[in-house]
Amino acid sequence: MLKLAHQNNKLQTLCSFTDIKGRNERGFEMLKSELNDILASKDRSEIASKMGRVGYAPLFGIGATIDAGNPQRYILALSQAGLGLGLGSRDYYLNKGEPFIGHRAAYLNYIEGVLQRAGLDNAKRRAKAIFDFETKIASSIGQRHKDAIRSKLQCHEQR
Repeated sequence: MLKLAHQNNKLQTLCSFTDIKGRNERGFEMLKSELNDILASKDRSEIASKMGRVGYAPLFGIGATIDAGNPQRYILALSQAGLGLGLGSRDYYLNKGEPFIGHRAAYLNYIEGVLQRAGLDNAKRRAKAIFDFETKIASSIGQRHKDAIRSKLQCHEQR
């Protein structure tokens, strides 16, 4: 009986992610304490310390993965993680012309709408600041080329 209750609980949790109407009715109430905690940060070091907590995204990820150049071995991989590029890649921020201009305008409106629904003041100004910050991150990221970003470092000499 306990096992069945556990399975039902897992199913209810999974179904709750697709309950758009229910989520919209609940609104931002359950997020307000987290938002207030972030907004109360006094400086960058305080924000950085929060990134180490469970539930916050770190700037970099590190872990073992299969080497794409040699699938017979594992390598330690360091990657940028959670850097907040909501548009997915640097091209959406930096490329000229359509469809990029339209995507940027829609994304800026989306950020503003999220901030408004969260009840934050100055949503337009804050959205622009967030978007500008993401653009700055995107411009600092080099073009990805699988061979250019793969470099092996020896931890010790083989004897």
